[in-house]
Amino acid sequence: PLVGALARILAYQASLSALEAELLAANQAHTGASDRETERLAGQHGKRSKREAKKKARRSKAVGANPELGSDLAEGELSTEQLDAIAGASSKTGGDAANDKDLISGIKDSNADESRKLAKQYVDDHGGPSGRESRHARRRRLRKLSRFTTEDGADAIMAQGDTASIEEMWNVLTAIADGLYRKDGGRDLAAGKHPRSRGQRLYDAMHQKLTGTGSDTAGSRRPTVVVTATISDLFGDNPTDQDIGLADLVGTGPLPAGVFSRYLCNSDIIGIIFGGNGQPLWQGRQTKTATRAQLVALIARDGGCVRCNAHHRDCEAHHLTPWAAPAKGQTNIDTLALLCIDCHHFVHEQHLTLYQQTGRRWRTRAATPQETPPPRPPKPDGNRNHPKRE
Repeated sequence: PLVGALARILAYQASLSALEAELLAANQAHTGASDRETERLAGQHGKRSKREAKKKARRSKAVGANPELGSDLAEGELSTEQLDAIAGASSKTGGDAANDKDLISGIKDSNADESRKLAKQYVDDHGGPSGRESRHARRRRLRKLSRFTTEDGADAIMAQGDTASIEEMWNVLTAIADGLYRKDGGRDLAAGKHPRSRGQRLYDAMHQKLTGTGSDTAGSRRPTVVVTATISDLFGDNPTDQDIGLADLVGTGPLPAGVFSRYLCNSDIIGIIFGGNGQPLWQGRQTKTATRAQLVALIARDGGCVRCNAHHRDCEAHHLTPWAAPAKGQTNIDTLALLCIDCHHFVHEQHLTLYQQTGRRWRTRAATPQETPPPRPPKPDGNRNHPKRE
């Protein structure tokens, strides 16, 4: 009874959200209200945050452009998160996304995380190179560092800016924090017994880096930034103007040409060609652990966790058929996928396996006995260990 009641509540909420979007859209069409006025109407009486009001206004505009979206929401074919992904993409593509049947169909068949990824990819594909660079320039213009006090009374520093520089800084901090994690005990220590949370390690990493205190290496690895570009973009007849985006920063999106040029001057260049004879990417059963070349290739191919879309810096190489299973999984690029640590544990602990649908969408299913490795023996001290899964 409780589950049924919760299901009915969720259905009512979806119907109300659809009705609200339709009414806001009808009001805008009838009165000619601006987007700002619609936002104010959506957040009237000050009971909603500006962010929530803006989200509802975008939702109503998408429903106004395509009334079927409202019907899909009311009937449960779309969730509010999926509709928001479509509406966000629509606001950045002049309304095109709201009427793109392929995008809508793909989002209907995806979870919330995948929906945001599909919408982001749609914007990148339909924004045009000049639009990509203008977004970078705008974010650079708005860059700033500010200090404030949180609702919990803690002092805080917030940085905002362009995607490329934020990604560079974040990679440095996560590399230092990763070293601190291993120094604290890493996987040999149960998660609940670590002296610091991930957020605390990141804070300590930033403090060390900015103040020069402690050792910012702490056994950390050099941060890796993976950029993809086509041969024609690099060596073809395309112009090299600063307003043209030549490459993509994996996990975030288009990379401005000026930033890409700087990466070329200050980075190790690793060339990866995807093809049937790429021997460094096909190891068979010669080795259990994915090589660095394979991991970089997975990052370039998958972008991030194929299950929840987590950033590739938090991911590991996962064998679609486990190495220790009776079917004897192989360490080949086409039998590996990126999974974040949480999803990696979940897939193994729930005895699931991954497979790809048409359109490169990843799904899970129950593993067969041939795909299920034998259980790991418990540790002598009784503490749960988290060895690196493959």
